[in-house]
Amino acid sequence: MSNTVDGAGPPVSSGLLALAESFRVPLALRDAVLDAAVPPPAAGQLWRAEDGSVAVLGLVVSVRSDDDRLPDVLFCPVTLDVEDESGAGMVVASSVLEDAGVLLWPGIARWVPLAALDHLLDDGQDLLGAASRVETAASAAADEPGSAFALLEAVDVFSGAAQALAQVADDMSVLASVPRLAIAASETHASQDRTSIMDALPGSGADKIRALTDVLGVSGPDAMAVLRGRRPLTDDESDRIRRHLGLGGQEVQHHGFPVELVAELEQPRWRRPLLREAPAAGLAEARAAAAAGVFGLAARDSAEEPNWAERIERYLQAGE
Repeated sequence: MSNTVDGAGPPVSSGLLALAESFRVPLALRDAVLDAAVPPPAAGQLWRAEDGSVAVLGLVVSVRSDDDRLPDVLFCPVTLDVEDESGAGMVVASSVLEDAGVLLWPGIARWVPLAALDHLLDDGQDLLGAASRVETAASAAADEPGSAFALLEAVDVFSGAAQALAQVADDMSVLASVPRLAIAASETHASQDRTSIMDALPGSGADKIRALTDVLGVSGPDAMAVLRGRRPLTDDESDRIRRHLGLGGQEVQHHGFPVELVAELEQPRWRRPLLREAPAAGLAEARAAAAAGVFGLAARDSAEEPNWAERIERYLQAGE
């Protein structure tokens, strides 16, 4: 058996993976092997998704992407110890889980950012058929998140199953809202309801920093990080700046990065390297810092179509 990764080097054998996991090799080699073994998300794969506060086991039903938006996965939660009292679940077997019966719950599926996917458990060979069979129901549920209540109402409210499913449904809502870096709007798709924080704040660079420290109550270095895109704004911070400037319903955010760069940084294979680069910062902050660093380097390069994966690799190597 081998693990072939598109755009991430040659196949990685199971023996090499096992050796790397055993810690009997130099740490740098171990990390390189494990990082390269993480493939892009695809239909039929079983993943663990998490955002630091919640974690859900689920099946990738499909992946959607186009030129002007970041990729998402249709993520169908899986439970191992919840009885199906509603008849709405679907029992499947996974060889990775030693063919144990697991339940898919298409009624509480959601569209989830790639940035939420943390650990690949099953490469999708034996679950691809299951993904195809639940796609219609999962897609309908994801497009109408309120439909999860219909599934929960079909389960005895006092049962352990109802409580477990309600928790999974809540966790899926959290995962669907994982913070993402701002993307730069193209000239043909620019939004009239969105303005760049750099454009919105008046005055010189020093004036902008002073305004941010006053309005947000942050330090000068944090204000500089916001302006440079190394620290994303929270929704509350965006609202405070908007009210301070009297911008009405306009959303204030960082000017944004190329969608291709942000989409590449959201690939699960970069999670471990980014966290190693900035272990104290957290993943969202590490991703924002990498985007700013990589984009800054690309701005000084004459290449018309940058290879973002190569540039991210170079950025991370420079920080080692």
